[in-house]
Amino acid sequence: MKTPNGKITLKGIKVHAYHGCMAEELLVGNVYHIDLSLWLSDIKSASTDHISDAVDYSKVYQIVREEMNIRSNLIEHVSQRLGISIFKKFPSIRKVKIRVKKICPPLKGSINYVSFDFYLSR
Repeated sequence: MKTPNGKITLKGIKVHAYHGCMAEELLVGNVYHIDLSLWLSDIKSASTDHISDAVDYSKVYQIVREEMNIRSNLIEHVSQRLGISIFKKFPSIRKVKIRVKKICPPLKGSINYVSFDFYLSR
Protein backbone atom coordinates (compact mmCIF):
# COMPACT_ATOMS: atom_id res chain seq x y z
CA MET A 1 0.00 0.00 0.00
CA LYS A 2 1.20 3.53 -0.78
CA THR A 3 1.97 5.94 2.04
CA PRO A 4 -1.05 8.21 2.60
CA ASN A 5 -0.95 11.92 1.82
CA GLY A 6 -3.43 14.57 2.92
CA LYS A 7 -4.18 18.15 3.88
CA ILE A 8 -5.03 19.86 7.17
CA THR A 9 -6.94 23.15 7.03
CA LEU A 10 -7.27 25.72 9.80
CA LYS A 11 -9.71 28.52 8.89
CA GLY A 12 -10.49 31.79 10.57
CA ILE A 13 -7.86 32.03 13.28
CA LYS A 14 -8.61 35.45 14.79
CA VAL A 15 -5.80 37.51 16.23
CA HIS A 16 -5.38 41.14 17.28
CA ALA A 17 -1.90 42.35 16.29
CA TYR A 18 0.13 45.46 15.53
CA HIS A 19 1.34 45.09 11.94
CA GLY A 20 1.45 47.94 9.47
CA CYS A 21 3.22 51.06 8.32
CA MET A 22 0.76 53.65 9.59
CA ALA A 23 1.13 55.19 13.06
CA GLU A 24 -2.43 54.31 14.11
CA GLU A 25 -1.85 50.63 13.29
CA LEU A 26 1.00 50.58 15.76
CA LEU A 27 -1.12 52.23 18.45
CA VAL A 28 -4.48 50.45 18.16
CA GLY A 29 -3.60 47.45 16.01
CA ASN A 30 -5.94 45.50 13.77
CA VAL A 31 -7.89 42.28 13.72
CA TYR A 32 -6.42 39.60 11.48
CA HIS A 33 -7.90 36.35 10.21
CA ILE A 34 -5.48 33.61 9.22
CA ASP A 35 -6.31 30.57 7.10
CA LEU A 36 -3.81 27.73 6.70
CA SER A 37 -3.68 24.74 4.39
CA LEU A 38 -0.97 22.20 5.20
CA TRP A 39 -0.19 19.41 2.72
CA LEU A 40 1.32 16.34 4.36
CA SER A 41 3.25 13.37 3.11
CA ASP A 42 3.86 10.10 4.93
CA ILE A 43 0.92 10.42 7.30
CA LYS A 44 1.91 7.82 9.85
CA SER A 45 -0.88 8.90 12.21
CA ALA A 46 -3.52 7.69 9.75
CA SER A 47 -2.40 4.15 10.58
CA THR A 48 -1.26 4.48 14.19
CA ASP A 49 -3.97 6.81 15.55
CA HIS A 50 -1.34 8.42 17.83
CA ILE A 51 -1.07 12.18 18.29
CA SER A 52 2.70 11.82 18.56
CA ASP A 53 2.72 10.73 14.89
CA ALA A 54 0.48 13.59 13.75
CA VAL A 55 0.83 17.24 12.87
CA ASP A 56 -0.76 18.56 16.04
CA TYR A 57 -2.86 21.47 14.82
CA SER A 58 -3.02 22.92 18.34
CA LYS A 59 0.75 23.45 18.01
CA VAL A 60 0.26 24.99 14.55
CA TYR A 61 -2.26 27.35 16.14
CA GLN A 62 0.27 28.28 18.83
CA ILE A 63 2.89 29.06 16.16
CA VAL A 64 0.39 31.42 14.51
CA ARG A 65 -0.28 33.19 17.82
CA GLU A 66 3.44 33.56 18.57
CA GLU A 67 4.40 34.82 15.10
CA MET A 68 1.49 37.28 14.99
CA ASN A 69 2.79 38.81 18.23
CA ILE A 70 6.05 39.79 16.48
CA ARG A 71 5.44 43.16 14.82
CA SER A 72 6.02 43.56 11.09
CA ASN A 73 5.36 46.33 8.62
CA LEU A 74 3.86 44.03 5.99
CA ILE A 75 1.54 41.03 6.04
CA GLU A 76 3.76 39.49 3.36
CA HIS A 77 6.58 39.32 5.92
CA VAL A 78 4.31 37.88 8.61
CA SER A 79 3.13 35.21 6.15
CA GLN A 80 6.67 34.14 5.29
CA ARG A 81 7.64 33.90 8.96
CA LEU A 82 4.60 31.73 9.61
CA GLY A 83 5.50 29.37 6.77
CA ILE A 84 9.12 29.03 7.84
CA SER A 85 8.20 28.42 11.49
CA ILE A 86 5.66 25.74 10.55
CA PHE A 87 8.19 23.99 8.30
CA LYS A 88 10.81 23.99 11.06
CA LYS A 89 8.43 22.39 13.56
CA PHE A 90 6.82 19.83 11.24
CA PRO A 91 9.08 18.08 8.70
CA SER A 92 6.18 16.01 7.32
CA ILE A 93 4.52 19.16 5.94
CA ARG A 94 5.56 19.47 2.30
CA LYS A 95 3.55 22.55 1.30
CA VAL A 96 1.72 25.40 3.02
CA LYS A 97 -0.73 28.01 1.86
CA ILE A 98 -1.22 30.89 4.26
CA ARG A 99 -3.81 33.63 3.86
CA VAL A 100 -3.48 36.60 6.19
CA LYS A 101 -6.43 39.01 6.15
CA LYS A 102 -6.22 42.44 7.72
CA ILE A 103 -9.80 43.29 8.70
CA CYS A 104 -10.97 46.88 8.08
CA PRO A 105 -7.53 48.32 7.22
CA PRO A 106 -7.16 52.05 7.79
CA LEU A 107 -7.85 53.28 4.27
CA LYS A 108 -9.85 56.30 3.18
CA GLY A 109 -12.89 54.37 2.09
CA SER A 110 -14.98 51.32 2.84
CA ILE A 111 -13.23 47.95 2.62
CA ASN A 112 -13.86 44.67 4.43
CA TYR A 113 -10.31 43.41 4.39
CA VAL A 114 -7.06 43.16 2.49
CA SER A 115 -5.37 39.79 2.23
CA PHE A 116 -2.15 38.17 1.12
CA ASP A 117 -1.80 34.55 0.04
CA PHE A 118 1.61 32.98 0.64
CA TYR A 119 2.75 29.60 -0.70
CA LEU A 120 5.79 27.66 0.39
CA SER A 121 6.85 24.14 -0.52
CA ARG A 122 9.83 21.88 0.11
